[in-house]
Amino acid sequence: MPKATDIRPDLQKAVSLHQSGQLKQAKTIYQQILEIEPGNADILHLLGLISYQSSQLETAIALIERALDISPNQLNYLWNLAKILRESSQFQKAIEVYHQIIQLQPQSANVHYELAETLQIGGQLQQAVLVYQKVISIHPDDSQVYGHLAMVLLKLEQFDKAMDACQKAIQILPENFQAYNTLGNVYKKLGRFEEAIQAYRQVLSIQPKLAETYSNLGDVFKESNRFGDAMQAYQQAIEIKPDLAQVHANMGSILYQKLSELDDIVDGSNTKNGDLVFHDTMDDSLTEASCLEKVIQYYQRALELNPVYSADVCNNLGVAYAKTGRFEEAIQQYNRAIDINPKRDEFYGNLGHALYEHGRPEEAMQVYHSAIDINPEHAEHHRGYSHASLLTGNLLQGWKEYEWRWKSDKFLAENKRVYPLPLWDGSSLCDKSIWVWLEQGVGDQIMFASLLPELQQQAKQVVVEIEYRLFPIFQRSFCDIRLLIAKSRPHLQLLEGSMDFQSPVGSLAQWFLPDEESFPKHQAYLKACPKKTQKYRTKYQQLVASKLLIGISWKSTRAHKDFGRLKSTFLHQWIALTSQEDCLFINLQYGDVKGEICEFFNQTGISIYQDEEIDSLQSLDDFASQIAALDLVISTSNTTVHMAGALGKPVWTLLHYASDWRWQLDRLDTPWYPSMTLYRQPSLGDWYSVFQQVQPDLKQFVKDNIYKIQMGDS
Repeated sequence: MPKATDIRPDLQKAVSLHQSGQLKQAKTIYQQILEIEPGNADILHLLGLISYQSSQLETAIALIERALDISPNQLNYLWNLAKILRESSQFQKAIEVYHQIIQLQPQSANVHYELAETLQIGGQLQQAVLVYQKVISIHPDDSQVYGHLAMVLLKLEQFDKAMDACQKAIQILPENFQAYNTLGNVYKKLGRFEEAIQAYRQVLSIQPKLAETYSNLGDVFKESNRFGDAMQAYQQAIEIKPDLAQVHANMGSILYQKLSELDDIVDGSNTKNGDLVFHDTMDDSLTEASCLEKVIQYYQRALELNPVYSADVCNNLGVAYAKTGRFEEAIQQYNRAIDINPKRDEFYGNLGHALYEHGRPEEAMQVYHSAIDINPEHAEHHRGYSHASLLTGNLLQGWKEYEWRWKSDKFLAENKRVYPLPLWDGSSLCDKSIWVWLEQGVGDQIMFASLLPELQQQAKQVVVEIEYRLFPIFQRSFCDIRLLIAKSRPHLQLLEGSMDFQSPVGSLAQWFLPDEESFPKHQAYLKACPKKTQKYRTKYQQLVASKLLIGISWKSTRAHKDFGRLKSTFLHQWIALTSQEDCLFINLQYGDVKGEICEFFNQTGISIYQDEEIDSLQSLDDFASQIAALDLVISTSNTTVHMAGALGKPVWTLLHYASDWRWQLDRLDTPWYPSMTLYRQPSLGDWYSVFQQVQPDLKQFVKDNIYKIQMGDS
């Protein structure tokens, strides 16, 4: 067998190659030496280091363990093995090796420090605290050790001890920015935001280019509702380190939260917290649409950086897409959120809403079912399911689920009236009296009022509480029903117990409308004032000679503004229609639209008559008489079409692609109003095709009816 001296030149050459980074050549020589001396522990150790440097961690561990079998107490073998085990996340084995080293070097601060770090990384926090304390007993003036101890104590939520450790670290080394950062994290956990801000700012005064600290600072500003300051901090983090997914997600979150306050910021009123910094950051995004686009961009970037980053980010991105009418993209994001976390009912609820708005109600019902399975008491899931059911014509199930609106906090806040009467359960009303109160918007109140005559036929007495604007027309239309104007407190007769039941008007549908055949068959159930009607018709006819009177309304401005936006058109889309000859087009749009009408005339030369005498928002009786004076009403889905339909006036309703539940699917008529014709978008946002349908029908309507006007038959 060759002597040891025979391999020295080769070993020296291999070590030199190894040290110069020529690993392949060094490895070849080490292996040749190992063939000569299979039990050479140093060679096994060196081969293990080459495997480690080549990212072959398991091979490295096996080789160094073989070396230790031959030479058990070699400190350099043990140190390297512990390091490699730690890097391969084999923390428990690394801890065992560190304990071996401690037996050989019981007063080594370094080995205790690395053991403590390994325990910390491996989640053995209590043990890590004990070992860090051992390090401090050996080296009591090591600021870094106190800093690491503070981080572990923070994770253990031992906040007072964590603060003490931070303060000790800073006392030893005032420029220990990591200790300041941990101190800021402790204050943030305790809700002591101002102190957290000061700690983070101290970090940045020492190390001004730490993106993570700017992110932490932004988090504190965000939690204390200082959104402008938060955005500035996050933007600085992004400038330093553009690939922090959490920062992009937080920027999107802040902008989304601020959307609800955007209108206040635009007009300068009710700016919360004196947050002028946020106002400055919004100078180029003072519209909801542009702000939403920024929300989308930030969330998209967060998910690009980490595709499975967060179910909440996917969900929030879906909400932003939905608010901009991009329902297909919203659906994709909601599905991603569900894939990440299939146990969150709100993700299914949002998906159901997006499917509904995308014109896929059957799928929406299935998804709402999933949401209800997870959270059976969530009112909004039931409401969504009710709307999808009613839209598809499943009235029996739809009305049952519709009653869940009374368990929605938001709906209750806007609609609930509290009376000391039992709710009517559909039982016999023979010799009974019932108190009915109106709910929701004016359009809903008018629509459900069609059920009052049938209720009156069943009950001994019906008393209806209404708002003052509807009182004149309801009084004229429902002669046998007692009407009372709503007050903030119950009427005395309720307190005296003279009524048997109560019912909100929308709840009558579950008892009276189980199927389409059960809808009232009356052509009209509201009556406009005959004198006012004749007055307005004469007035309009005197403005033009022998023309039809066509009322138009083009947008929805109430309640849910996202839905209202989808239902609405712009006047410029009406150019071809309002160019129809032999017609006087009269504005029925509620609200102040004089500016729109004036601009429309300046751009097109087309006049839309504005009757200054009528304020439809204040006097619905005047508004009803105005509609009754016309030959035809053309409008998007809003109060105007409900009033026209209830009066039995010919009314053409222009519907967006995923229309409201009351209009059901695909049909051109509606059981609610026999005089109504429905015109539907063939695809989302396609108003052009709707007007292409209406225009020839209007020409034919004029052709069929103009002779009556010319003959003086009004």
